Amino acid sequence: MSKRNRLDKQKAFQKEKAQLELDSKASKKFMKKEPLPLLIIKIIMLASFLYSGFFYGGVTVVGVYTGAMTVTEKGALTLGSANAMLIGILLMLAGLILAFLKRYIISFIASISGTLIYLYVAYERVIKFAAQRVSASGDLNPQTKYMLWYYPIAAFAAGSLALLTVSIVIGVNKKRKARKMRDNAPVKSIVED
Repeated sequence: MSKRNRLDKQKAFQKEKAQLELDSKASKKFMKKEPLPLLIIKIIMLASFLYSGFFYGGVTVVGVYTGAMTVTEKGALTLGSANAMLIGILLMLAGLILAFLKRYIISFIASISGTLIYLYVAYERVIKFAAQRVSASGDLNPQTKYMLWYYPIAAFAAGSLALLTVSIVIGVNKKRKARKMRDNAPVKSIVED
């Protein structure tokens, strides 16, 4: 075996080793264990989205699309408001996915915009309309039922805000620590040169 072949093998081995180190660093960063409070916040966000956004929002949208919830009176759900509610649901879903991917700032923007659209349509087109009529069972306050369906999504927005706040605090602390390390780093003496 010539010296050239041995050097080529060593170089290939070093490249493979460097690539493995890079891959392990990337996987460690991705699989970094999350603190328990952040995980709990994400689970609360997921639960409120599944209950209020996905199920009741989905039922409302599907009901309008199939004609089961279409009411021709002024202020009731229309196809446009169902489309707006669907856009809100999709934005919240995108925010939830981004939160689980630890992109908290973009997640907050998507979550808040989706929540505002969703709650506006739910309030203006469902709850306000329900407040104007008496239910078939004689209940004089049927809007409370709808409030219990749609308003838990506020926990989703609060969770997104909490994640944003935590990420900002963590980022500021990292920058302070890096600046402190840089300021306290040993400096090469000018006298020794």
